[in-house]
Amino acid sequence: MKILLIKPPFSEIYGQFQSAATEYPPMGLMYVAAVLEKAKHDVKIVDMPAERVSEDGLGKILADFRPELVGITVVTPTVNYSFKLAELAKKTAGCMVAMGGIHPTTMPGEVIANGSVDFVVRGEGEYTFLELAKILESKNDDLKKCLGLTWKHEKKIVHNADRTMIEDLDELPFPSRRLVNLKNYHYVDAKAEPMTTVMTSRGCPGQCIYCDSKHLFGCKFRPRSAKNVADEIELLVNELKIREIHFLDDTFTLNRQRVEEICAEIKKRKLKFVWTCPNGVRVDTITKELLQTMKDAGCYGLAFGVESGDQQILNNVRKGTTLEKIREAFMLCKEVGLETWGFFMFGLPGETEATIKKTIDFAIELDPDVAKFHITVPYPGTELYKQWEAAGYLKEKDWSKYGIHVEPIFEMPSVSSKRIMELHKEAYKRFYLRPKQMFKALRRMNSFARVKNNFAAGISIIKYAVSG
Repeated sequence: MKILLIKPPFSEIYGQFQSAATEYPPMGLMYVAAVLEKAKHDVKIVDMPAERVSEDGLGKILADFRPELVGITVVTPTVNYSFKLAELAKKTAGCMVAMGGIHPTTMPGEVIANGSVDFVVRGEGEYTFLELAKILESKNDDLKKCLGLTWKHEKKIVHNADRTMIEDLDELPFPSRRLVNLKNYHYVDAKAEPMTTVMTSRGCPGQCIYCDSKHLFGCKFRPRSAKNVADEIELLVNELKIREIHFLDDTFTLNRQRVEEICAEIKKRKLKFVWTCPNGVRVDTITKELLQTMKDAGCYGLAFGVESGDQQILNNVRKGTTLEKIREAFMLCKEVGLETWGFFMFGLPGETEATIKKTIDFAIELDPDVAKFHITVPYPGTELYKQWEAAGYLKEKDWSKYGIHVEPIFEMPSVSSKRIMELHKEAYKRFYLRPKQMFKALRRMNSFARVKNNFAAGISIIKYAVSG
């Protein structure tokens, strides 16, 4: 079959910090494409934001390629726009349209109800999409046997049984990176280019009530072998000349022995590149010895999901850690000489103006190289969403407003949304406009890639922090 896979624009996701948005290769689509290509399907990927493709431009691609099946990856803020793209695909190419990703997985009934959507691929999409393509190509109309699929039969919505998670991730082919232009992707704080991403595991046993990742990859940690990971890295470094890799795992350091084995393979094969874990690692999974091992293998920094500077707030969201463990993790990174990113959230259950100010103070105390302050988003399907919906806190059901760095879509009795936004701005001002932090930021500009990629982000942060 001729299959076109689409990543929609993400202007709704980053709100006022759009100019500082990170562009990563569409990992999910590249994995699906790799499995489809292995089965001899003719596949193209259109990454609309990275390639700067407009609706008209996508229409031309659809008209020229004439796909029989279109797949669109969807996150919550992009679902409304994705429906427009589905309609465009059907009008232009007369093809079938499938949607996958986190939002269709958690809200399959809502998504399939749209008249331009024929199928919803729930959960991990590789084998469900492959089986769907096989059924459509053979025209045997045996859709009811395709696990993980939601579809329509005589205008009735049918949810097939779930597909089990892929136990052996080593069996998957490497993502089809040749279908995208790697030069289009930039990370705002990358030290070297070209850079790309690798996912070495799936699944997170954490129980954080605001996280929706478990709906896509489950709660069981499923790692790839160290050899399989190193084989992919070797291909990237030696054949594609990649100089920086970002590991996108939810829990990269959960199995310390495996991390040590990956680092040993990197050194054994003499692979020269730098790397980091921008998705964040749990503070209770690292030791000084492990950090040194990672640094010796090319790691230059780690991100941590701190979330709050108030212990009760951490308990409320079932973060499973303590302020002391967080302090220790940042201290160990500094002792080893690794850069640190800290992620913080405003508007978690139990939040007050006082707890938000404690979080700002905690961020300044930890003094990471980079701090990111996010307004909490209760994504559909999460326990947080269910709690706040039941409590009547949600004031917005327009999914396009469920991005980050946008106004809260909730109203809590303990602190107003307006005040949360004021404190969000105060956080950036207090953290980044300190002389110490400004000097540190200048000192970190130690490569052309970092200067280039940080410029727009820095301007965005300063303008936001000092605006009226």
